Amino acid sequence: TPSPYVYTYTNPTPSTYVLIACLENVRDPQKDTTNTAPCAGGTTNWSYTITSPIEGTYTFYSRATDNANNTESTGVLSGVVYDTTKPELSWTSPVEDFIISGTLVILSVATDNLSGIASVKYFYQKTGETDWIEIASLTNSPYQANWDTTGLTLDTYTIQATVTDKAG
Repeated sequence: TPSPYVYTYTNPTPSTYVLIACLENVRDPQKDTTNTAPCAGGTTNWSYTITSPIEGTYTFYSRATDNANNTESTGVLSGVVYDTTKPELSWTSPVEDFIISGTLVILSVATDNLSGIASVKYFYQKTGETDWIEIASLTNSPYQANWDTTGLTLDTYTIQATVTDKAG
């Protein structure tokens, strides 16, 4: 079950106008439809809770009405991407059981269909040790690093990659 998402708005001029905000799910990837949730509002501060959000991009809209019943056109307050799917990573280089010497090119392909890739990090670990040592942290594709192995002792090493999307 997805965690609830709470959007909170603080009215910069309480009691001056009523702010109405509507939540629109721009695209429901499961149903390929667009949905609008009920509006929330008030003259002071308010919050809106989506109890069972689905993955997608949500946009919060506002419409202010003053005491004389003048209403502004709808404006966008903010957009939120709700993303719980892990990004994917596939190795390109090196291949398994590769013998390293000198500079090794490490390359992978990372994808995330919703929020995008924040970073790809490469690490190595010497066999029998518990610490992972970072080789590189990359934020742009192609996710390629040159690993200088000339200072390593002759042994067996494991390379690991972690990918983080912009949703965290």
